[in-house]
Amino acid sequence: MGLELILGVASLAVGAISGINQMNAANQSASFARESAAAQKESNTITRAQQQVSSLENRRQRIREERVRRAAMISGAAASGTSDSSGLSGALGALGSNYGTLVSQQYGETKSIEGINKYNQKI
Repeated sequence: MGLELILGVASLAVGAISGINQMNAANQSASFARESAAAQKESNTITRAQQQVSSLENRRQRIREERVRRAAMISGAAASGTSDSSGLSGALGALGSNYGTLVSQQYGETKSIEGINKYNQKI
């Protein structure tokens, strides 16, 4: 009877120590998961900010290019004496339409990237 009691107490002690070790491992795992999630969120925030900066710079570049093309068309038309022609009006209209298309495509890309980033933060 004494041997069974000693083995029972030893088994209880081993079980308690094992339970404590499992709790510590679970706490460390949860802590690591929180740190990892925070790091991922910070990474996504930085990526989103960089994409916004890149998007704004692309938009500025397209605005500059459109202004240069428009000025070249107007200057060329004035030099050739056709500054009030329908050809110039059509060319300027096409230029504005192309510019609007490029800006809307860029806006769509930006919004899709933002959506992907939001989804990635939920994971």
